[in-house]
Amino acid sequence: MTGKAAYSGINPEEGINAIMLAAKALTAISKYGRIDSETTLNTGLLNGGVAFNVVAPEAKCAIDMRSLSVEKVNRMKDETFRILKAVVEECGGKFDAEIHEGCPPVPLKKDHHCITIAERAAEKLGFKPLLKTSCGCSDWNFLSGHGLPCAVLATGMSNIHTTGEYLKEEDLFNIARWVYEIIKLAAER
Repeated sequence: MTGKAAYSGINPEEGINAIMLAAKALTAISKYGRIDSETTLNTGLLNGGVAFNVVAPEAKCAIDMRSLSVEKVNRMKDETFRILKAVVEECGGKFDAEIHEGCPPVPLKKDHHCITIAERAAEKLGFKPLLKTSCGCSDWNFLSGHGLPCAVLATGMSNIHTTGEYLKEEDLFNIARWVYEIIKLAAER
């Protein structure tokens, strides 16, 4: 978002505060977080300004959009940009966006071989795996997106991506046992 710089102590009315443009535009987006069972939207970064006593001439934000459906994420992107542009321009600012492609969405069916072999290996060890679809981003997205189907084996982490994230030592050992069992089953095949 681009606004117009001005000195906040003398002529703030001549400026257009890009941080406030961003705040107003972002709050115009109707839904954040979990949009539906396969789609998420999050604003994780917002920064701007040049000094505390200058009406901020520029602000940038980063919006993370994910979906297992390419069509849904494209519609969400178009709608989000339309809203941001309309609000910012209505307030006298300018809006521009850069798109950085992230992880390709690769939904796997539960009967795919890489899933069933992981399930069989877990059963041999007495584990009860919980199959979940995620909008997470991992190496598997890129491998699967390039024709090497695979799945993520969760390690039992808790409070993921927070300062309270932790993993029990027992879970770490169990994931190693699980991977070893998967390798043995794959070798038999």
